[in-house]
Amino acid sequence: MRSAVVVGAGLGGMAAAGVLARSGWQVTLLERADRVRPEATAVVLWPNGVRALRALGLGDGLDAIATPLPDGGVRRPDGHWLVQARSTPAERMPVVVHREDLHDALIAGLGDRVELRTGVTVRTVRAASGARPAVGDGRHTYEADLVVAADGTDSEIRRHLAPETAVVSSGCAAWRAVIPWYQAPQLPDDQPVHGETLGAGYRFLAASLGERGTAGASRRGGVYWVATAAGAPRPEPPEIQLALLKRWFAGWPAPIGTLLEATDPEDVVQQEIRELRPLPRAYGFPSGPGGVVLLGDAAHAMPPHLGQGACLAFEDAATLAGLLRESRLPDAVTAYDVVAPHNDIDFVEDACKKYGRVAYVADGAYSMGGLADLDGLLYLQDRYGLFLWMDDSHAISVMGDRGEGYIRSKMGELNDLTLITGSLEKGFGCSGGVVMLPASVDPALVNTFAGPMCWSQTPSVANMGSVLASARLHAGPELHHLQSRLRANLDYFDSRVPSESAGSILPVRALPVGDRNLAVDLSRRLLDEGFYCAPVYFPVTSRGREGLRVMIRANLGDENLRRFVDLLVEWVVPHLRGADAAAVTGSAR
Repeated sequence: MRSAVVVGAGLGGMAAAGVLARSGWQVTLLERADRVRPEATAVVLWPNGVRALRALGLGDGLDAIATPLPDGGVRRPDGHWLVQARSTPAERMPVVVHREDLHDALIAGLGDRVELRTGVTVRTVRAASGARPAVGDGRHTYEADLVVAADGTDSEIRRHLAPETAVVSSGCAAWRAVIPWYQAPQLPDDQPVHGETLGAGYRFLAASLGERGTAGASRRGGVYWVATAAGAPRPEPPEIQLALLKRWFAGWPAPIGTLLEATDPEDVVQQEIRELRPLPRAYGFPSGPGGVVLLGDAAHAMPPHLGQGACLAFEDAATLAGLLRESRLPDAVTAYDVVAPHNDIDFVEDACKKYGRVAYVADGAYSMGGLADLDGLLYLQDRYGLFLWMDDSHAISVMGDRGEGYIRSKMGELNDLTLITGSLEKGFGCSGGVVMLPASVDPALVNTFAGPMCWSQTPSVANMGSVLASARLHAGPELHHLQSRLRANLDYFDSRVPSESAGSILPVRALPVGDRNLAVDLSRRLLDEGFYCAPVYFPVTSRGREGLRVMIRANLGDENLRRFVDLLVEWVVPHLRGADAAAVTGSAR
């Protein structure tokens, strides 16, 4: 019988332990606390989280405890609407669940193949080739075929396996509470509970758990609310914290003040909002015949306003279960997060043959120069149903008749298996981002998931103006003039400075010199002359390829361009490595 150790008995850990046990695994579930006890608050599950729970076999239990959360719109603190409330199809409607109800459902799904051990603080991790994975608390070692690290944002297992990742503050704190129905205020019909209010550094969201006067979908019904405020967590006792919330949200639209007045201070749960930066470079770590995987907040802790913490933990558990059904260990651990070698279409095709559904996430135009093999990817998409998520940030504005970028200009209309995202902070000249979707996508889906509630701060009116101005520029003849000017500058640069990207329409040129200190020194010397070239080194580029990243602009005048190139030829070109050095030799001949 296959065995697993799951570290952490939170929502994600219990979901993973349960699905493994129901698949025939013998599971040991470790929890550092002396008791497994959830917060007496609630959680909002978006459709992806609901689908994940159904894939885990917990759909019936969820239906018994979940309350649909209709769209309540988004308002400003002065009451003006940012987004009006809209009707939402049932299959796209999020649900709200009391955490204690969800906890009970997950406990019921564990079965008799799960051994729960509390009071165990993991301190050691073993994940090495030739040895079964294991964790230990200094007294006992827990060895198994598979170790699932679901030990939260402060994961000790992640600290050992992904030391490059740090936990950082998001700059805000959150407060949550559930007002039980017997204590909840009776609100007039024109003050619906559900909805979100968004201000500068503050936000407030409320939702009903069931209906007043009945048990409703939740056995612990009431009104759930969550407030977020910029700054560090407060050290004061709960009654002072609640008084501060009343002061901060005074004057905000009803029923916010009424709900805060009806809240018992002992029901308020404060949480510091933290996230991981950078994210781990890997989430699966093969070890001997098995391996270790990161799950939930241990893998990708994020701010709660994104509404995806629990949802992604359930998705992780469902993904892991699916891989273990399709593959043996340690292949399933390797496939948990497959990173394809650069532009290796054969590797991607092998993955398409091996797994039922494959999503390929990559840049369309690479940050160090070069383009994705789009023709090869589209062939795999047509043959195997490969889903493409392409970030085309470096090609937006540079390529296409309207600056639509590399992928869109090659594909035309997008199909249902392609998604393009990009930053507007490069060629487009603004802040923010863009998502390009196929025409078949229902606009209601965009309204639901891409409204102001997805922002971490109030949208900037000034930036909206710059976006509109840049859009008008892209619709007129000036864009073509700038693109032509950029190509002329690139042609001149390539005629004098060799690089692997010579001839490319993209403005990025990588100049590897093979030494980090040399790259930094050259960058500083160029900056002293008025030209900024970013020094790049591992992990931005591979070891041995340390160097300068040059970005050529359309508005770089002829005199400045010649002076800049003269300096590169004198200072940088003699140090070039690899293919760039060969190009220098060839030009000398």
